[in-house]
Amino acid sequence: MPATYIRSKRILIVNPFPIGANCPTGIMMKNLFYNYEANNILQYYTNKCAINDGISYTAKQIHISIRLPYTLILIKIIRRAISTSKKLMNKLLNSNSRDRECHETQKDHRLRATGYNNQSIGAWEDMIYNVNIEKQIIQEINIFKPEVIYTQVHSYRMLKYVIKIARITMCPIVVHTLDDWMNTTYKKSWISTIPLLYFDKLFGKILNNGKMHMVGSLAMLSYMKNRYGGQYEFIANCSTYSEMPSKRNNKIKKVVYTGGLMLERYLVLDQIAKSINIINSKGKLYEMHIYAPKEHIDGYKKYMQTSIVFHDSIANDDVINILDESDVLVHVESFSPNVINYTKYSLSTKIPEYLASGRPLIYYGPWDVGVACFLRKNKIGIQVQSNSRLIDVLLQLFYDVEYYNETARAGYRIGREYFDSTIMRRKFMKCI
Repeated sequence: MPATYIRSKRILIVNPFPIGANCPTGIMMKNLFYNYEANNILQYYTNKCAINDGISYTAKQIHISIRLPYTLILIKIIRRAISTSKKLMNKLLNSNSRDRECHETQKDHRLRATGYNNQSIGAWEDMIYNVNIEKQIIQEINIFKPEVIYTQVHSYRMLKYVIKIARITMCPIVVHTLDDWMNTTYKKSWISTIPLLYFDKLFGKILNNGKMHMVGSLAMLSYMKNRYGGQYEFIANCSTYSEMPSKRNNKIKKVVYTGGLMLERYLVLDQIAKSINIINSKGKLYEMHIYAPKEHIDGYKKYMQTSIVFHDSIANDDVINILDESDVLVHVESFSPNVINYTKYSLSTKIPEYLASGRPLIYYGPWDVGVACFLRKNKIGIQVQSNSRLIDVLLQLFYDVEYYNETARAGYRIGREYFDSTIMRRKFMKCI
């Protein structure tokens, strides 16, 4: 039976990743734009990525270049010198700590070194430089004649790029903010004060353009309203909620995590594996299975428990089968203050899939980040912050059938209210 497509506005998408990219953002967009007529979408994206099979929407990778005035070349040279000196310092610090096997500290340090803390001068660059839109891109956009621009922005350079397109086409912008990129792109310091004030004002004007904008979590909704004003709808990943899935009868229960190991999630997952080892000391009750990108497994596996069963990531359409074979699902976030800067407002795209599976969800991580706030507010899953508490929870889930079933049912019920694909797509199309 041929697919029934939604006929609606012509949408120009300018994003880090396109619909159907093999990443959380691409998967979310694929679910939200389900059956949207391909001829009504023109999309450009900036980050190199693999695109999953079966995607009918055309997409072109672009590079948002800048026009570099000769008078500002000195800033570029100074920034390069600072970056080089910091890299040398990082190598020195790492070499001095090799014998201590403190990979957690080194990882945290590398995150700081590559994150926003080194980018104060970059804020001036992005404020002063003019972005350049290629003539061919302008021609393609003019031929397409978009009625609305959809963007997740994710950088100030992309913000200026989208604004320039909007001025050329006289087209409104709808922003979908998925995480706190505004506060993690550049460090707040006296050096970056003026550029950040400029970008805050620029971003605020777009968010108050009379359109209904979107946010990826309820925590982000409160933050954006308080900081910028404007109107927002909570739009996140969605899943199919039909009937409550049946419980598995695995003799050895499977604890499953699907997703990336970055942002120090591998450290928290390792704590879960250690707790399972303790539980299994008197007889095997649980197995831990992790489905992650191959490059993550290759990079982090050596730091984790050998008792974990690792699997390469599978296609998103097949994730439902993995979750159906599981008994308990886990989501984790790092306790590192540095990492929390990146996760404090975000909601993982896997949460709707987890809840739709009808399995108990355990969250192990800090209480003051977006995903924890959402779960706690809606009384979903079980939140733990220590190995001893985790052991108690896993034992209760194993032996107390009613506790297991009630935890699973509560998550499925609330998940359906928020993330059912029919509901979420309707809200999304209303904003577009």
